[in-house]
Amino acid sequence: MRVYRIDHMEGVEVEEAEAEGLEEFKKIKLSDYTKQTFGMYSGELQSVTMRFPNNMVGTVLDRFGREVTLMKADDRHFRITVPIAVSPQFYGWVFGLKNMVTIESPQSVVDGMKEMLAAVEKRYEDPKGLQ
Repeated sequence: MRVYRIDHMEGVEVEEAEAEGLEEFKKIKLSDYTKQTFGMYSGELQSVTMRFPNNMVGTVLDRFGREVTLMKADDRHFRITVPIAVSPQFYGWVFGLKNMVTIESPQSVVDGMKEMLAAVEKRYEDPKGLQ
């Protein structure tokens, strides 16, 4: 399956040809797909556990839906485990919440966040070395 930004396309026309992959498309629950992806960017789907302070319940429900399971972490925090298409946009969402979210697992996603933060930090240490 491919995701295209039709708002960035020119000369789009409707064809009468039968769509390819229709059976696969029917298997996708679009509401789940939109909760798993961030900003039209897909990535490897992984089960990600994150911890939030209790006052972030609304933000989590807005992003992942009311059917997400909230588990008590301690008196001040809860955690969720959700399927995420891990991408730079996902890491950007986490970064945008500042210190209000902690990725707990899997370690590969924790490491990905650390790599993203290190790359941004490096860019600002030597702004003349921009690539």
